[in-house]
Amino acid sequence: MLTDCERKVLRVLHSLYGQAWSVPDIKRICRFTLRREDQVRRAITGLIEARYVELRDGQIRVIHGSELIIAKAEPAKPSPWLGGLFD
Repeated sequence: MLTDCERKVLRVLHSLYGQAWSVPDIKRICRFTLRREDQVRRAITGLIEARYVELRDGQIRVIHGSELIIAKAEPAKPSPWLGGLFD
């Protein structure tokens, strides 16, 4: 689950830079998110750890939704209230 600041930063990164590798302008991101520089840096670190963005050679890239690795959910267990209705 992302924090409010991480969500804002992710939206701004996606809007400004898309999925292309680019050097982020921290001051510009701070201005758009209305957050302090230390908050933005912590949010970017959290996004990197959560695998929403990649950082390589000082450049950053937002990972597209189809590229995200999502753990498979377990199939839903049948409800005892259905009483074998769909068996």
